[in-house]
Amino acid sequence: MPFWVMPAVWAVAIAVFLVVEYFTHELVTIWFAAGFVVGLILSFIPVLSDWWHLQLGASVVASGVLLVLTRPVVKKWIQITPTHLNVDKRIGQTTRLISAITADEDGTVKFDDVLWVVTSKIPIESEKLVKIISVEGSRFTVEEVITEEPIIIEE
Repeated sequence: MPFWVMPAVWAVAIAVFLVVEYFTHELVTIWFAAGFVVGLILSFIPVLSDWWHLQLGASVVASGVLLVLTRPVVKKWIQITPTHLNVDKRIGQTTRLISAITADEDGTVKFDDVLWVVTSKIPIESEKLVKIISVEGSRFTVEEVITEEPIIIEE
């Protein structure tokens, strides 16, 4: 086998693992890419250049050691926090329905100059007062407010 084949195989494998890590951000394939650098280095040693199984074994062991020893530390250091949109604070608030909720179409309400899609188990006419009872994604579930007393609308 020509001298350049195994270094090329290791370089391609490292590139593939880095691309996968770039798209997944799970901090798993990065350690295989780092471990496969060991295989790349071993492939340049003339005595070991034809021993691909030794290169592979050393790479897998190095990847496993790196994964077990460094992943927990890096996981804490790179803490990925989800983005909270604070839409849960709208639960329990009342507002006026801008467009009616029918069996075929969702309605809309307005909070802070932003239109929100709303659904209900039953149809509700436009301009009725509704109360937000739950949030799923970017969609509110509402129920009609039926009362004799005046209600202060929070916007």
